[in-house]
Amino acid sequence: MRTRLAAASPRSGEFVANALRHTASAQPGGQFLVEVRRCSDSATIALMDQGGLKEPTIPDLDDMSECGRGLYTVQVLANELTWSGSHASRTFTATFKDGSR
Repeated sequence: MRTRLAAASPRSGEFVANALRHTASAQPGGQFLVEVRRCSDSATIALMDQGGLKEPTIPDLDDMSECGRGLYTVQVLANELTWSGSHASRTFTATFKDGSR
């Protein structure tokens, strides 16, 4: 059985996909930064992007939803998911710990 900690690495791709789909980081010359921190019993992934006009949300999904699964997936697998910032810059942080939630 995979632990939450093992699920951390692929989630960085969810953050990157969201930055490239929903933020100014996707514009020519845009940038984002991914930071991964590993401790003995946890990992934290943070992505700093160049913000966007819409406030991020985690929608309610059903089996037919074709999009909106990125942050939802991270929220389900992480012990904690937070974001802060404004339209100019946002930071998304997910913490994954070994063991149960």
